[in-house]
Amino acid sequence: MSATFPLLQLDEVDSTQTFALSQWDSLCGESTGPILFGVQAAHQTNGKGRFDRSWEDLAQGSVLLSLAISLPEQATSQAAWLTNLLVYSAGEVLENELPALMDWQIKWPNDLWFNGKVAGVIATARPRPIQTIERSKQVARTNHYLCGIGLNLLPPANSHSLPFAQSVFELARKSGIEAELNLDIWSWGEKIANRFAQQLATWADNDWELPSEVIANFSRRLLNLGQKVTFSAPLASNDPGVAQTGKILGIDPAGGLRIQIKDAEKIYYAGEITFPQKTEF
Repeated sequence: MSATFPLLQLDEVDSTQTFALSQWDSLCGESTGPILFGVQAAHQTNGKGRFDRSWEDLAQGSVLLSLAISLPEQATSQAAWLTNLLVYSAGEVLENELPALMDWQIKWPNDLWFNGKVAGVIATARPRPIQTIERSKQVARTNHYLCGIGLNLLPPANSHSLPFAQSVFELARKSGIEAELNLDIWSWGEKIANRFAQQLATWADNDWELPSEVIANFSRRLLNLGQKVTFSAPLASNDPGVAQTGKILGIDPAGGLRIQIKDAEKIYYAGEITFPQKTEF
């Protein structure tokens, strides 16, 4: 199935995120969303990750994709689910392409995990005022977001300095199924974008309330679900926080991580906690 929204495919850009933001108005056209357009590149010279980290890729060896999203006002309180749904969609595509890799997991909040990090997701709000648009004879206020994913089909260029980096090819090779692997980055990009679009359509069809089944399915994929992990909750960027131990319970409807600490349950959102033990969570 081909994308029902514009999906621009480029040989090289500085960053699909930066390019999408700079060309937003011209690429949107008359799209009404939820996905307005997508940008995929075979190589990035200045890839972006979370917290201003860089993302290095091997040219023609990674899926480098950014998707522009429009959400109605009533969905913005659950905007954290954009990250969740995109990484979940990538996991579903991975499993469909290679059923032997069906035991993929999600390292909250944004990594696709299978014996290491296979893909990472970033989602940011577009810095612009909320606009009013006409849709279905009703006036709706929308917020715009930009979601990006980098998925390693081949080992990343700097894999020697990334001890937890993993690639689809290496996973397939270890399973003895590398001959079955599709290494067409454009095909993978389209499939991930289309599956993400289907997830957003399910959300929209439920009047922008996430179905409980979606939340449960995501929770079941969490790395270390039901296990104790060590984490800290820094109060400021230069504050390492105090190490705590808690048990991962799942995801709440707003996209936060549910952690049981002693006899109480607390909910943390992306950026509020860190996990010093990278192999643990």
